[in-house]
Amino acid sequence: TVRMAALAACLFVVPGLSYADAGHALFAIGDAKIAREGARITLMKDSVVQSGDEIRTGYPAQVMLDMEDGSKLAIPHDTTFSIDKFSQSSTGGSAIFSLIKGAFRTVSGLIGKGEGDQYQMNTPVATMGIRGTDYTAVFKTNHGKRHPDGLYFTVNKGRIFVKNAAGIVEFAARQSGYVRDINTLAIVVTGIAD
Repeated sequence: TVRMAALAACLFVVPGLSYADAGHALFAIGDAKIAREGARITLMKDSVVQSGDEIRTGYPAQVMLDMEDGSKLAIPHDTTFSIDKFSQSSTGGSAIFSLIKGAFRTVSGLIGKGEGDQYQMNTPVATMGIRGTDYTAVFKTNHGKRHPDGLYFTVNKGRIFVKNAAGIVEFAARQSGYVRDINTLAIVVTGIAD
């Protein structure tokens, strides 16, 4: 019957299409793409981003994402950035990202302010957690040209926690830090690498 067909259509889920929107692009300038389930999609103003998406920018490029919790992410040129998991509920939210290479700046939204929230920014050398934060991070892999390789970051507002195999270090507003590798503790430095 028609009613049974309608019910069956509502229950049918297509794999890969069940992701909830994580946010959208406020703007995207230059060579910016979304890698999603094997496809490469041009990233432009109002493009939707989802959990599992990888944002890749070439040169020149600049992307600004507005996430569903109100957080903002600025992603410059030559960056690979992954939205590993993004979800919200009445008991808390989860925002897990990975900076694979390049840089970003973020101003946190609702996720990361509540006790039940899970926020983490993974990088090749450390994982960062936050509490009500505005911070910038750059992962350098230029093999010693100008600055040593590693993760550089600056906290503009709030606090971040930087953890790896060597331990965990907390950084407050107006502090900058550096992590050389996964086995080296984060240290305070004077300013972020450009």
